[in-house]
Amino acid sequence: MEFYIDADNSRNSSYDGVNDFKLTFAWGRDQVIIGEQSPQYIHPDLSYELAETEDGYTLHAKIPWAMLGVQADVRHRVGIEVQVNDDDDGGTREQKISWMAQEDNAMNDPRLFGVVLISGR
Repeated sequence: MEFYIDADNSRNSSYDGVNDFKLTFAWGRDQVIIGEQSPQYIHPDLSYELAETEDGYTLHAKIPWAMLGVQADVRHRVGIEVQVNDDDDGGTREQKISWMAQEDNAMNDPRLFGVVLISGR
């Protein structure tokens, strides 16, 4: 599972190296995989747990605001994309589903992310 974050919602055509992240949460790994274009910093509180369920799996992730480099104020907008890759044989992926991006280029282009508004509720 891949989680893409444009923490200041700057919507640049490429990752800014400051607060744009690609985070991969993978089976059999102890740490989150940080994308090449992302700041190469793993906050000590960044963690995740993948668990199998009867009909699939669940992901619980903890991504600290301090790692993202922005203040989590009410009405702050964050660019977000979530993608699930299906790779049954350990090679390249066979399928992918995405939350928002219609093109297969969110790994390079934050403009394709959806936007989340922090509401304060």
